[in-house]
Amino acid sequence: MGHARITLKHISKERSHKTTLMLRKKGLIKKIFEFSTMCGVEACLIVYDNGNNGDVAPLTCPRDPTVVHSILQKYESKKNNEKSHKNFGIQDFF
Repeated sequence: MGHARITLKHISKERSHKTTLMLRKKGLIKKIFEFSTMCGVEACLIVYDNGNNGDVAPLTCPRDPTVVHSILQKYESKKNNEKSHKNFGIQDFF
């Protein structure tokens, strides 16, 4: 039996908002590590969060900025090299 669908809406209470954000970030980081490990691929996550003093700071996963930068560069170079996209139909797939 699956989970019930959650209605997404802004959380107005500050404390509940921060707690939910912290738990969701922790869950996303865990999923990125699981995905990367199980599939044997490089993956990164960038989440922007308003800090305690109002500064917007990114949280990256993996934490090493050079690794994140190299993954993003690989993505950009791949995206720029692939000019034409091929659409597959059912007959092409089988």
